[in-house]
Amino acid sequence: MKEKESVRITECGVFPGIIVLCRDISGKRKADRAEISVTGVNGQCCTICCCLEGRSEFRDEKKYYYLTEGDMRISLSESPADCSQADYLFDREENVSGGNGTITEGNGPGGNDNLKELYYPLGRCREVLLMIDRGRIPDEISILSGDVIVNPSLLIEKYCVGDKSFIASAGKEISSIFLELYRLCREGKEALIKILTMELLLRMQDMSAVDERKTRQHFTHGQVLLVKGVCEYMLSRPDERHTIEELSKKFHVSGTQLKNTFKGVYGTSVYAFIRGEKMRAAANDLRETDLSVLEIAGKYGYENGSKFARAFRDTLGVSPNGYRLAIRHG
Repeated sequence: MKEKESVRITECGVFPGIIVLCRDISGKRKADRAEISVTGVNGQCCTICCCLEGRSEFRDEKKYYYLTEGDMRISLSESPADCSQADYLFDREENVSGGNGTITEGNGPGGNDNLKELYYPLGRCREVLLMIDRGRIPDEISILSGDVIVNPSLLIEKYCVGDKSFIASAGKEISSIFLELYRLCREGKEALIKILTMELLLRMQDMSAVDERKTRQHFTHGQVLLVKGVCEYMLSRPDERHTIEELSKKFHVSGTQLKNTFKGVYGTSVYAFIRGEKMRAAANDLRETDLSVLEIAGKYGYENGSKFARAFRDTLGVSPNGYRLAIRHG
C-alpha cells in the first residue's frame, strides 16, 4: 500500500549563519538524516522548527515526542549543514518512486536536523525550520540601520538551557510568522523573509520560555518500535481486516497499551489510521490505474462496494466515481 511520494525543499539564506528551510513531505514516513544533509561542517547548529501540518517525531534523551500543527521545538545538533552563506534561495521539488523512503535535498547549502532518522507517522508533513550555525553567526544581527538588534547566542541560551532541547506550543503569533515565512519562501521573496525572520527572533527574545517536555506525553524506544511494527504489518496486508484482539496477540501486548501507544504516536486510532491509509492508496489507484471501483474495493479488503464508497467519501469527501471523474476531466 503506497502513495505517490514527493518532497519539496526550499532554503533561503537570510543572515550569515542563518537559513530558513521549508519542507513538504508527502507519501513518506522515513527519512535518513545522512541523505538530507547536503554540506556538513564541524560545530553545533540550533534548529527552531514549527510544524504547520501533519505530524513529526522528535527523539530527545531516549524519549520520543510527537509534534503536530502549531508545535515548536528548539534543539542543538552536531555537524550542522552549512549555514554560512546568506542572500540565496534554493528550491527543489521531486517525485520519488520506490527506494527506501529517504529525502534528498540536492546539491546546495543547508538542510539538516538533529535526528539520525526523521520519521513522519502520517507520511506527510509541512514544517518550517530556522537553522542557526552557532560557529558562524555574528554576536548581533541588525536591520534598519542598527535600530533593531537580536543576539542569537543569548536566544539559544534562553531556550536550550544546559544544551537541552525545548518543546512547546508555538502560540498564535509565532505560528502565524512561521506560516508567513513558508509562503514567502515558496514565492521567493528574500527581502521580506529577512524582515520576518528578524520579527520571529525578536518575538522569541521577548516571550516566556516554558518548556513542555515534562508535561507532554512521550514514549520509550520499545513502545515506539512496537507500534511502528504494527503499522508496517497492517500496511503490508491491505486486503485484510485487522482487529485489536488479533494485533495484540500477534505482538504480545495488551489491547489497551496497543491502542494508547498507537494513538500517541500516530495521533489517531488504529482503525481510523488504517482506513485512512487504505482510502488514500485507493485514491492513487483511481488516479493511476484503470481498475474498476469494485476491483479497487476488493484490493483493500472491502467485499461490499457500497461500504467502500462510504469509507472513501468519509475520508476524502467525494465518492470514488466522482473522484475519478474529477481527476480525469480536470
